[in-house]
Amino acid sequence: MSTRPHRTTRAADRRTAATDSVCVAEMVSLARPGAKRAQVSCGLAVHSGGTMWRLRSLVAMGHDAGRIAAALQVPTRLVQSVLAGRATSVSAQFHDRARQLWDAWWDKRPPERTLRDRRAAANARRRAEENDWCTPLGLDEDQLDQPWYRPYSRYRPATGSGEASPFHVVVPAAQYHPLPDGHGLPGKAHEWRSDMTAATEHLTDRLAYSVDEAALITGLSRDLLYDQMRRGKLAYLKVGRRRIITRQNLEDFLTRNPA
Repeated sequence: MSTRPHRTTRAADRRTAATDSVCVAEMVSLARPGAKRAQVSCGLAVHSGGTMWRLRSLVAMGHDAGRIAAALQVPTRLVQSVLAGRATSVSAQFHDRARQLWDAWWDKRPPERTLRDRRAAANARRRAEENDWCTPLGLDEDQLDQPWYRPYSRYRPATGSGEASPFHVVVPAAQYHPLPDGHGLPGKAHEWRSDMTAATEHLTDRLAYSVDEAALITGLSRDLLYDQMRRGKLAYLKVGRRRIITRQNLEDFLTRNPA
């Protein structure tokens, strides 16, 4: 079996690292219909590749663009732009928020209690299959945010480990903008305010965490946790291509390394 990354016919998936410095002017025009397309400062922008693959993998789990947009509290057209590969950069805040959503839903399927829910989930999975978007377990978390990254895995049906819970955002309202320079930000800043306490209390009931979730609970940086895992001081599990830190791993690490 070939180990080369699969290729699709979509031009959006043939982007190279040269697009790293290009901003989301197209997303800005989508967010402000009728507005003249303007130059956007790239100071807070990051390459959209990691965000795009994360959101595509959630679609493969059955989460449609509308559901993802509602969780991220952004217009659906912005999520569609990222999914289609039309946005080459996103703001660092939007990237972080999408990563949090991915950590929360990576192994979860959407609710399918009503006919409308079931149709939305079926359409999402069909879209992922037609575009050969893999599920979250097919993504290499260690390389996911590199501009050149392309997943080796192809689409495969997945039922997940349960139903997705409501998403608890932990990005401070004052720091969150879906697009560089705040373009396309709907509503007022107070509408984006998050409840950090509620989010951490929700996580403490979990048996295992992503690296980002472990960083949130412990107050340690994500880079520090990765460094400790590389040094063998923090044990973790490899689930597919994801690193998972169990609650016992985290407690053992903190006990051996008191503040």
